[in-house]
Amino acid sequence: AMPKVPLSVALLLAAVAAQAADGWESGIRIRATAGQYATRLAPEGAEVTVGVLDERLKLPACDNELQADSPSGNVLRGAVNIPVRCDGKSAWSGDVPVRIAQKLQVVILTRSLLPGTVITRDAMRILEQDSATLPFGSCFRLMA
Repeated sequence: AMPKVPLSVALLLAAVAAQAADGWESGIRIRATAGQYATRLAPEGAEVTVGVLDERLKLPACDNELQADSPSGNVLRGAVNIPVRCDGKSAWSGDVPVRIAQKLQVVILTRSLLPGTVITRDAMRILEQDSATLPFGSCFRLMA
């Protein structure tokens, strides 16, 4: 029996074969590099979705392994662009759109409270929400 090969590996091998045939870098290989990088750095349990690249994008085939970097600001939630680059003879770089979603339990108030009011259990409710939709500056870890 033939050994089973994960789909991501099979797609990557197909992309490498395709790039050699026409001299252009494979969009599948570029997307796979960004997706693998984002998945490795994303919080545990996060869902990573790699966006599509413009089919008209024509970059020379890279003779080295593609490299991915952290997005500007190092924020790995919501919609981000993962920079992917080729450090080969025909050097190039570009951004790949990636969405990183993670369901978190968040505490919300069930009613308005005046400043200085002690927050009690009946004034709160816990909801599950996508981290990408939380406002900037939200706290993710609270200590008791």
